[in-house]
Amino acid sequence: AEESRKISKADRERLVVTDLIVRSRRRSDRAPLWFAVETSGVIADHDIIRAQHSSEAIKKIYEHDVIPIVYGYQISDRNRELADSMGVSVFLAPMPDG
Repeated sequence: AEESRKISKADRERLVVTDLIVRSRRRSDRAPLWFAVETSGVIADHDIIRAQHSSEAIKKIYEHDVIPIVYGYQISDRNRELADSMGVSVFLAPMPDG
């Protein structure tokens, strides 16, 4: 994709270090649907920004809908607001025992 100039070198580098990229299909119309996931124990602002940037790069390549996601155990109110404002979905896992 970089060679064909669909994405920049920075986009490629972002995708290489994205924690998880998943392709699925939307139930309603079976159209391809991608997910760009960043994971962290405590979700920080840079995790949210990374998920958004990864989703933008994937969209440039495949021209399909992409959902940016952050996944972790905790997120501050401020970072949840940031995620909401950037259209990044937040998924919280239960804290592990111990």
